[in-house]
Amino acid sequence: MKKLHFYLLVIYIISLSISFLGYIVDAEESKNAFVYEMFEVFMMSLLVFGFLFISFSALYFLFRVFKSISNSEQLVD
Repeated sequence: MKKLHFYLLVIYIISLSISFLGYIVDAEESKNAFVYEMFEVFMMSLLVFGFLFISFSALYFLFRVFKSISNSEQLVD
């Protein structure tokens, strides 16, 4: 279970980094309060986290299925 928490933390750090990069790259002059802008960055990081989590989970289970299929074929030979 500790491994899962570590992976979730890594995925969130990546999503937070992508969100901060988007905040820094944004060339518009800020018209909103700083707190509101950080709220936007936090919400964007949650959206990116959800997307990355779903993507990585799908890939993990897909590779797990392929591994079990390859192991069952090896047993038949």
